[in-house]
Amino acid sequence: ELGLDTERFAQELEDRVYKDKVDADTQSAIEAGLGGTPSYIVNGIVYPTQQLGLAPARIDTFIQLVMDPPDQYSDVPPQVIDPGKEYAATMRTSKGDIVVELLPGYAPVNVNSFAFLAQDGWYDGQTFFYVDPEFVAQSGDPTNNGFSLPFAGYTCGDEVSPDLTFDEAGMLALYTPQPNGNNGQFFITYAPLPDLNGKFTIIGRITEGMEIAKSLNPTQPGASQSPPDVIETILIEEQ
Repeated sequence: ELGLDTERFAQELEDRVYKDKVDADTQSAIEAGLGGTPSYIVNGIVYPTQQLGLAPARIDTFIQLVMDPPDQYSDVPPQVIDPGKEYAATMRTSKGDIVVELLPGYAPVNVNSFAFLAQDGWYDGQTFFYVDPEFVAQSGDPTNNGFSLPFAGYTCGDEVSPDLTFDEAGMLALYTPQPNGNNGQFFITYAPLPDLNGKFTIIGRITEGMEIAKSLNPTQPGASQSPPDVIETILIEEQ
């Protein structure tokens, strides 16, 4: 027996006594990036339940990585690009080159971060750990497990421009499960994805090598599929 006054409880529900609290808690959950229940938060970082599932081994690995992450940068990166100039990024992959026009005029902070990591070799040897031919190809996790952690050691705020959309394929954007958490992870779109508009920071668009991007092996973390393709290096060049 709970000792619940059922008549009072029913009346309070009808009177919507708890509506403001429920609305506030719902908004807090959305801002924290919670995708549903159960939700795990370790040191302020949300475990990507929908992406990785609830296998105990994956949860344990996630906790270990949060508590003892790979080598990280101690501060936000220095300025390595001029936001007023044009740049291209060439992703040299195990399948061939993918050339991206970077868009520092729309996302100067995040393009600079991407360029810094690329020039420092941070992406070298990482894989496209998640590839769905109908959706996106994702990379930027040095563990190649698909954990949405700020492995580079810092985060950048969102720079979402209404002038840039996912209405066409070949967009390069940063992935983060929660607002203002941009780090090293990025994705390339394979199709128009208007549902993503306004949700992720776009930093570039593919100008050459879309056929290479589409040839990346379909895969996802933990699945018995083809081995993921590797990023050999990313070159940043002023145009």
